[in-house]
Amino acid sequence: MNRRGVGIIGFGRTGRGMLDFLLNREKPRPILLFTDLPVSEGGGFEEYKNRGVEFVSGEEGFARLFTMETVVLSPGVDGSRKRFRDLRNGNVDVVSELEYAFRFNRGTLVGVTGTNGKSTTVSLIHHLLLRAGKTAHLAGNIGTPFISLVDRIEDEDVVVLEISSFQLEEIRTFRPHVGVLLNLTPDHLDRYPGMAEYAAAKMNLFLNQTPHDFQVMNQDDGLVREVHGNAGLGRTVWFSRSGTPADGVYADGGQIVLNCVPGGDRVPLDTFPLPGPHNLENYMAAAAVVRLLGVPGHLIAEGVADFQGLAHRMENVGIIDGVRFINDSKATNVDAAEKAIQSLDGEAVLILGGKDKGGEFSRLEALIRRHVRRVLLVGQASDTIRNQLSGISEKLEEVADLQEAVDRGFALLRGGGQVLLAPGCASFDMFRSFEHRGDVFRAAVSSLAHRLDRQGRN
Repeated sequence: MNRRGVGIIGFGRTGRGMLDFLLNREKPRPILLFTDLPVSEGGGFEEYKNRGVEFVSGEEGFARLFTMETVVLSPGVDGSRKRFRDLRNGNVDVVSELEYAFRFNRGTLVGVTGTNGKSTTVSLIHHLLLRAGKTAHLAGNIGTPFISLVDRIEDEDVVVLEISSFQLEEIRTFRPHVGVLLNLTPDHLDRYPGMAEYAAAKMNLFLNQTPHDFQVMNQDDGLVREVHGNAGLGRTVWFSRSGTPADGVYADGGQIVLNCVPGGDRVPLDTFPLPGPHNLENYMAAAAVVRLLGVPGHLIAEGVADFQGLAHRMENVGIIDGVRFINDSKATNVDAAEKAIQSLDGEAVLILGGKDKGGEFSRLEALIRRHVRRVLLVGQASDTIRNQLSGISEKLEEVADLQEAVDRGFALLRGGGQVLLAPGCASFDMFRSFEHRGDVFRAAVSSLAHRLDRQGRN
């Protein structure tokens, strides 16, 4: 069969980015977009149909994809399903958007993956590169699809990509010059049969690296050390909070030692604005990356000092009568929640719950005993969490929504303490996204402040 054209699965942000890229090419080709959404009801369908995109759906529509040269899967599409195996067996090139964009990229690639900390780390890398005078682009799972930027990337540019396991499932030639694996803890086990499959997807980041490339990895993470042997040919640069890797990055007193380059280098810790041991790991990984790309230590230090943390990640959203409210809505798994709790100092109320992703909440029991006065449970996972934390049932309390959680946390701590939203779950039981959940939490804190202010005036 003489195949030609590109098929795209999914009409979300990635799918639309693919469509815009293909439609802007000098030589238009047949473009099919397969979607289960109704194609007759607005939502941008008409715009793309008028530009030559053919929308297909159902089994008959899917059969049309067998005539395509390439089919690009959006990250939310599970490529292990039989229908996609059939496409591959039919000699269709089934790839991710990440892989497709790489085929047109001209810049130097930095790829960051891991269970937690990706967004903070890529944002810090991007910030440090810009502060050092380099032209850098930020894309991937953090928001802008790689494909949406690829036509603007020049040979001397650096592209910093946040990469999820989903995006790494369908790569063939994709190769970052610097790949980063921050950590590996249970997540997305509603998609993967087990941790082995999840870790294997993450390790695809290093699959095509050469000896001229770099693998920046967390030496303190046991699973990362275990799967390191499955990495490609890149040179490994370890970072560690507890050890002193000879050819790596580590903390020494109030400094980070960068032994990843000849002669080494040091940058201070005291100017880094983000709390918690997990953010120290993010800092070490980011410093290693930019030092490998030629940014000297003094510019790293200057850049770190004015870096602003991201919204929904240990974000201070207000202090009311001595009670600080912290929004870590991005803590969408148990490991992230654990690290958020470890960052607390003093009395605390913890808000847990949402859509369960197969996490082991029992891991939090000892931490909660030491650091948390009360756990407020919200959302679909409340019963699961209660069962797994049965040993501290006296600390558990269910609430209807985030407004009740904010009000109750304030009542429990009035006079001093911290109310931490670190759900350990996905947001999709009650919210559109973790950002939406964080925004609702922020609004609930504002509502509480306004009500108390009115009471004071009255």
